[in-house]
Amino acid sequence: MKKIYGINSLDTKALENNEFFQLLSESKDELGAFTKANKSEQVYATKLEDMEKLLETLQAGLHRSKSSQAVASLEASDRERDDALSTLTSLVKAFSRVKEASSKEAYDKLSKLFKNYAGLTNMSYEKETEAINHLLKELKDTDYQTALATLHLTTHVEILTKAQAQFEKSL
Repeated sequence: MKKIYGINSLDTKALENNEFFQLLSESKDELGAFTKANKSEQVYATKLEDMEKLLETLQAGLHRSKSSQAVASLEASDRERDDALSTLTSLVKAFSRVKEASSKEAYDKLSKLFKNYAGLTNMSYEKETEAINHLLKELKDTDYQTALATLHLTTHVEILTKAQAQFEKSL
């Protein structure tokens, strides 16, 4: 007597990676149960072994993919933060040749502060994060707030604050 098995087709291209992995895992379990129940069908036993090896490889690939996405997100957030800091620093430097008294005073005050934070964008993530948080804390001081307002740079400090928060969220 010939046995007939029902197999349905499925378009796996529409599945996400984790959905595809789940489908294969469940199929492997079903194939394992089928193989135990039908010991006369040896071809399924050999395919089950192959499937187990392939699932291990797929799972390792999914883990690497997830790690790569996290690193890419972190790097993008760091670039945004570096750009915001560089923009703010450059704008402060742009006032170095201004002769008007209040602008010159504001530049002098901010310039001294920013000199303490030179080279931040080349530091490790941890050191850069700590230093930027400290800089932002110092910029909240009334004297620095007045200087920032005089040079119309408060918007750029807010951009840096948002970029810093986004980076910390990415961690």
